[in-house]
Amino acid sequence: MALSSGDETEATGETSPMIEIDPKELIVGLKWNSLDERWGLQGLLTLVGKSKSNLEPVCLNNSCDPRFVSGGYGLFDIFASYNPKDKIEFRLAFENITDKKYHRWASVAQLPENDKELDLYGQNVEQYPLHLNTFFNSALGSKLSPLHET
Repeated sequence: MALSSGDETEATGETSPMIEIDPKELIVGLKWNSLDERWGLQGLLTLVGKSKSNLEPVCLNNSCDPRFVSGGYGLFDIFASYNPKDKIEFRLAFENITDKKYHRWASVAQLPENDKELDLYGQNVEQYPLHLNTFFNSALGSKLSPLHET
């Protein structure tokens, strides 16, 4: 578990929230492996709170605008794996199943709310990557090492 918060103190003694601190985030997962460890399934639920709204404005080109405030969001991902042989593993991921559009605070923290390119920083892509891992025995012993991942 990790939790971060912080305030900046000005020379005048005034304090304001640190822009660099991400909103609160909770990740909960559940994992299952078959008894023979050939099949695996994992689900992850990620809940992220909205960013602070009382942050300093963004000042660019002799004008200051309110900073973008990212809303809270929830994501659900499912990961599956299959090991047909000892040195081969297939992994399939279903990421952002709910197709939720969201903004990661680290990507938009320095942007004003009226930025014309704000949508470029949004994320809502459902992804279904398939990975194949093969392993070989290393010269240092019988430890398996990844050889290839696509």
